[in-house]
Amino acid sequence: MRENEGTFRGAGGTELFYRAATPADRVPKAAVLLVHGHGDHSGGLYGLITRLTDNGCTVYAPDLRGHGRSPGTRGFIRSWDEYGEDPHAL
Repeated sequence: MRENEGTFRGAGGTELFYRAATPADRVPKAAVLLVHGHGDHSGGLYGLITRLTDNGCTVYAPDLRGHGRSPGTRGFIRSWDEYGEDPHAL
């Protein structure tokens, strides 16, 4: 598995963190976007990310606003629209 980390611009231009992983030994057969639950972060999905890449998928997993390595007040949700737009931007 090849792993990548970076940032992307979410709703309103907010810079958010993401993890990406691709199979090391084959062309990916699918792309999957994983979104963690409230109070979690993309690192909590590592087991699932590994399982999906082992089965030939490329995986993208952002840290939502206020979670993990993304900025924002921890656990605060200003707008559900932001939470829908951010993964779409990735």
